[in-house]
Amino acid sequence: MPDPIPTNRSGLRFGVDVGGQFRKWFEEEYLPGFHDSHGDGAEIVVCILDSTQTHDWRNPLGSLAYRLDGSDDVERIEGPEGLSANVAGKLAFHLRTGLPSRVAAHRPDLVEPGDVPLEGAGEYEGYTGGASGLPDGADDWFVFVACVSKLIELRAAAAAKALAASKAREPGMKYLGASPLGPEHRTTGMKVAGTGPHGIEGN
Repeated sequence: MPDPIPTNRSGLRFGVDVGGQFRKWFEEEYLPGFHDSHGDGAEIVVCILDSTQTHDWRNPLGSLAYRLDGSDDVERIEGPEGLSANVAGKLAFHLRTGLPSRVAAHRPDLVEPGDVPLEGAGEYEGYTGGASGLPDGADDWFVFVACVSKLIELRAAAAAKALAASKAREPGMKYLGASPLGPEHRTTGMKVAGTGPHGIEGN
């Protein structure tokens, strides 16, 4: 499977390879159950946007954080009418209107060229993105929710040590090792296993 870590992010969070953990879970744990439910030939692509970036509906995947590919067919995933393009069309509607993509079918006044008026994209628990590949858009959304739920679990676990240090008022960790005023005010922070000198890498 292609690496789900996008080119614009390292996949590291407080020194923990959350991206690698997420990929491993998707490929080794989630996909087998997915194929048991939907058949060996079923395909899916899940896109989750980077919550630290500003999203542009005209370039829906421009702020991509993770793409999980449940298919080895590159053309099927990345072609002009492939699954990624389908997710982008759903996301364009959501990012422009703030409404779930399923609403597009019932609000033709809000639809623009390039939109995909099907269920499968929106916001869940603070994470924006979508999925495509299954005949029923409701099933696409179910997959997206399952993936976001796992990502929340992994990201929370990665931040636990830094949060504990902040709560304990350890030197340099009041703001989790980075000043809210910007990188030039970055503090020394605590060193978390596998991180750089400031203990913070990625998001």
